[in-house]
Amino acid sequence: MKKRLRELKKLTQMALDCELAELRRIAAEEAKSVTQLSALETSCSERYEQLEKKGGADTALYAGADTHWENWTQKEKIALNIQRSALLARREIQRGKAQKAFGKDQAMQKLLDNAVNKTLRLS
Repeated sequence: MKKRLRELKKLTQMALDCELAELRRIAAEEAKSVTQLSALETSCSERYEQLEKKGGADTALYAGADTHWENWTQKEKIALNIQRSALLARREIQRGKAQKAFGKDQAMQKLLDNAVNKTLRLS
């Protein structure tokens, strides 16, 4: 019986490891989108600082390039925020799966511990 419980414990541990790995993968993707958003914000801030140093205007501004760039950055921010929102939702779903796998693994560990203790008492 203990052998079968140990095998089942290995399975529950493997399932938990898989769920946790997926949770880490999603968290890494979300962190990447946060980094991208931060980089975009930094580049916007740097551009505005450049304009201030030049008296509020330069050739790129007069040529209309800034307007196109600002439109692009706004679209990118929206896309990154949508992506991040989806990742946060997936992370919450995955967290629930990981919690369930953890509970099963803990229950299996208790069964195994009880079987070992029972065997020790009978000896």
